[in-house]
Amino acid sequence: MVDPYAPFARIYDAATAWALAGARRRVAHRLAELEPARVLDVGCGTGMQFLHLDRTDGVPALLGVDASAAMLARTRKHRVPGVLYARADATRLPLPDGSFDAVLMALALHENPAHTCDAMLNEALRVLAPHGLLLVTDYLRPRTVSDRMAHALLSPVERLAGRGHYRGYVDFLSKGGVEGLCLRHGLSVHRLGRHLLGALGVLEARREGCANMYTTMD
Repeated sequence: MVDPYAPFARIYDAATAWALAGARRRVAHRLAELEPARVLDVGCGTGMQFLHLDRTDGVPALLGVDASAAMLARTRKHRVPGVLYARADATRLPLPDGSFDAVLMALALHENPAHTCDAMLNEALRVLAPHGLLLVTDYLRPRTVSDRMAHALLSPVERLAGRGHYRGYVDFLSKGGVEGLCLRHGLSVHRLGRHLLGALGVLEARREGCANMYTTMD
């Protein structure tokens, strides 16, 4: 099977760490507040998110999964103790129902066709405990002039990732971005913050509440 991330794995951290650091810190801060015992990072890439977690108050069970063998190979250089990594298809996770208190998904959705996004989110919800927390970091639908300018700057980067990737990105935004996806799945959504000039959102999503609940906190 062709690994589309193989050509970028070596440079991925250098190219993106500076841009995603703020969002990763925000996710880590929310996890520190909640202290979940079992955390799954779906589409973990090189495992950078786990480097931002404070492990001094206990050692939760941390698992990162990704479909790219090349990206997972890069997790070795980070050497975060106690973290397990596995290669897995995010649409068919080899994990039991309700086995994690928190599930993370960062920039794992927007590049895919709508049916794949739906399947990935359904799997994340399946392995999430009934009262668990889903933390999703992905693109917000542009609503203002400044939002559109931010996406205009990011659009060439998405194009460089490949034609299929870019088609997924455009379709993802047209369907409401990460907020629209979560709301279509009946989740209560709370925006924790915006990053990358407002183009990227960190959302907290839960099963509780109605599908129309939507609040923000920037």
